[in-house]
Amino acid sequence: MKATATTNRVLILLAFAAIYLIWGSTYLAISWAVKTMPPFLMMGARFTMAGLLIFGFGLVRSRQFPSRQQWLWAGLAGVLMILVDYGAISWAEQYVPSGITSVVFATTLIWLVLFDHQQRAQLLHNRSLSSGILAGLIGVGLISWGSYQTHTGTANAQSTYIFGMVALMIASVSWAVGTLLYRDRNTDVSVPIRMGMQMLIGGSLLIAVSGLVGEWNGFSPQQVSTSSWLSLLYLVTFGTLVAHTAYLWLLQVESPALVGTYAYVNPVIALILGWWLGNEPLTIIIGTATLLILAAVLLIKRAGDA
Repeated sequence: MKATATTNRVLILLAFAAIYLIWGSTYLAISWAVKTMPPFLMMGARFTMAGLLIFGFGLVRSRQFPSRQQWLWAGLAGVLMILVDYGAISWAEQYVPSGITSVVFATTLIWLVLFDHQQRAQLLHNRSLSSGILAGLIGVGLISWGSYQTHTGTANAQSTYIFGMVALMIASVSWAVGTLLYRDRNTDVSVPIRMGMQMLIGGSLLIAVSGLVGEWNGFSPQQVSTSSWLSLLYLVTFGTLVAHTAYLWLLQVESPALVGTYAYVNPVIALILGWWLGNEPLTIIIGTATLLILAAVLLIKRAGDA
């Protein structure tokens, strides 16, 4: 009995380590992958391969093939939460540091509140919620300005940085919209099939977009560096398969509030790794802005749990 309890505690710790450390490290892995690999093609390959594996596992386990309507809803989620969200992130990380990317994406919770009419109606009456929204918006402005100040270079480099920050805001908004539209859909199919459909559609669309924007022109696998190949492999295996599995398992054995703490930890992990391994700037302004955004996430989550 004691051995079983100890084993469960170890598994829980490992699962939390996965969603904290692995998800926090994926931002740096993306930035390394897109150094020598086209961003849409790289991200499309990531989710197409992972989606095939997860969808196949779900079919073998449940023997339940999705209906046409379920594929349509999965397609909507794939467009908003994979094509637009991860497509924008992979493109933006060519110009924006990975740590900054993770912090900006943490503002997704702000958009979830602003786009949900029930929570939006509480803004004037819930001080914690309104304070969280205000702190988050100030934090985004501060981190954008602080990171821009450290981003010296040509006028073209600075303008692409601005476009990258805009793309990240689009990504967080798209994820929030997709979450609200999809949260009550396809709940009658198994989680692996639900995830697999979404990844397959979004990944396939990213590969199609890659071809449409000309990423295939002149591209050769020989030009991809070893670090980019290893980063893609890491994103498919650990970043998608391992971390997502750990997340779904934790939701079954721990409270959603405790599991949701990854939203506070991931940006910190990403900032530290970006500074330590990616030579990304980490200034007092960026640190202050990060604390503001994390405080905003905490305030908003507390208001939602109340």
